[in-house]
Amino acid sequence: MIIDSLVRRLFALKNTIPAVLLLGSLSLVLAPQASAQMTLTFTETNGTAVLTYSGSWDNWSPIANTTGLYHRLTQSEFWNLTDTYSYDSSGTYTSQFPWTTATVTAVSGDNVGIDGNYRFAPANYISGTQINGSMTFGDTTLTGLGMTAGTSGSITMFGDHSPIAWTASAAAIPEPSTYAVLCGLVVLGCAVWRRRSAST
Repeated sequence: MIIDSLVRRLFALKNTIPAVLLLGSLSLVLAPQASAQMTLTFTETNGTAVLTYSGSWDNWSPIANTTGLYHRLTQSEFWNLTDTYSYDSSGTYTSQFPWTTATVTAVSGDNVGIDGNYRFAPANYISGTQINGSMTFGDTTLTGLGMTAGTSGSITMFGDHSPIAWTASAAAIPEPSTYAVLCGLVVLGCAVWRRRSAST
């Protein structure tokens, strides 16, 4: 009896789910966008901190392309630069970075960086083009980077450049109640399948 009631409620919901998804999608599209062009996200999984970056540089005025290999995170810079990259001289920031120095053990993605004098990007970069990548810091934790999970802020840039947004968050670990809900859904699905199989 209880299972029949749950099954009827689930089938009644099937017509409302598309409308809810459509409204949710529209709210994401119509929501105001953050002013930051570049977003840095620091996460920690199994005691290892990872910096993931995504976004673009605005008002890009390249000086030149150059070649080098620099993977660095200090209190005054972050660089993920491999092979040929470009730079401009408008990278001066007017607020301090929220992290400390750490050893970079792995990198991936596009060239990017900032220090007290320059912003860095892929070779022949065009303003507004998407930049993505990550840097891993071995056995360094968020605490080792001088950061606290659940915090966020921005790094103010000199002139009319958008700020760089940053967040620090620990990896999400499912709670036991999440597993209980998933198991309940599996049992419910099996009951519905069994009932349909028995009726045919």
